[in-house]
Amino acid sequence: MTTTSNFLAKSLWAGLLAVGLAACSGDTVTNGLQQEAAVSAEARGYLTLSITPPAAESVTYGREVHTSAEASVYDLRVYFFQLRAGGDANNDADYLFTNAGKQTWKKEDGSALLGPTGTGVYSKRIAIPEELENKKVKIMLLANDPNEEYTTEGIPLNTFKEQLWKNTLTTTASIYRSNEIVEINGQRRFPMSAMGEDYSGSGSGNIITLTTGTDTPVLVNANLVRNVARLDILNDTPNLTITSAVLSNTPKQSYLFPTSPLKTPSTARTVFSPITEYSAALPLSYATPGSGETAQQANTKTAFYMYEQPKATQQSTAPRVLIGYQLQVGDNTQSGTLNVYFRSNGTYIDLQRNYLYRIRLGDGTDVSGFVKVVFELVDWETQEILAVLDSTNDPADN
Repeated sequence: MTTTSNFLAKSLWAGLLAVGLAACSGDTVTNGLQQEAAVSAEARGYLTLSITPPAAESVTYGREVHTSAEASVYDLRVYFFQLRAGGDANNDADYLFTNAGKQTWKKEDGSALLGPTGTGVYSKRIAIPEELENKKVKIMLLANDPNEEYTTEGIPLNTFKEQLWKNTLTTTASIYRSNEIVEINGQRRFPMSAMGEDYSGSGSGNIITLTTGTDTPVLVNANLVRNVARLDILNDTPNLTITSAVLSNTPKQSYLFPTSPLKTPSTARTVFSPITEYSAALPLSYATPGSGETAQQANTKTAFYMYEQPKATQQSTAPRVLIGYQLQVGDNTQSGTLNVYFRSNGTYIDLQRNYLYRIRLGDGTDVSGFVKVVFELVDWETQEILAVLDSTNDPADN
């Protein structure tokens, strides 16, 4: 699934090169370069790094398809990993972190660098450190994370990528609020990551050669990806009221970058209640759509944020959403629960970062018995249904 586009980044390259962007006004920029060694970027060579956040090309359909926080970047950290002498350019273990090119960017006033409240694409011109001239490197980016303890001089790239994001949930609670996984110091900031991609022909894919001695900069593009998934619940049954929702068997932490094959940290899986806004709105009855709004838009609510994990091998360990509901059938009120598992055609599936999953309850009509449940994969940016993963009205699952 692709949730970001290179279009804006590509369309801006000519303008960026013409004006030779330096650090934007109002930013705080720190790096590992020796500032007192006043060697110009032009004399030594430089790279232009263009960074695109999720939802840089915002689309709305009568309701917010993503919140401002989900698409905003408040701080960025850029890490350079140099290929060691004699190393294999295709082996992450042979790329070692160097402080020579490390960058930290944020605005002095704490506002967003990127996203709906910042700019659409963020670009910097970075002087190539003398130690990295004409070297092969991989460039890694982290966003919205105040921790700086992930790197030490010489740490291999493969080790860096599989470190745990440090926003650990408290260990004293038996049930966690879903938004805790993206809250930092009381503010909702979504952890994001990216790997730089060569855009100038100086390297190959994410293997970048920092060529110097020419008037042409090394061009690097990076598309940030959220480290979490989102789950929405659509009440598409007019006589149904959602009374509760609980997510279980999902992890408390994630790795900084995607793993291949997908794996989950050894930290215990736990139980989540919905995000604060969803919990406060319960019970949720079917809502009449407002002007310019469809019934589905009016009744789709974000309930959970989740960390990724590989598909379960058995039902007892599978991610599950337990939804409590009431049906009003004439003068009678019927109560029930629905178990919704992460499955596709009856087979358990991976729960992946930067994906949006949606549970649809019903088909737009009243029901008097079992509620039809449809589990969908949806584009986070446009709300387009990408796939119907599972569908059931089997009482064994309800």
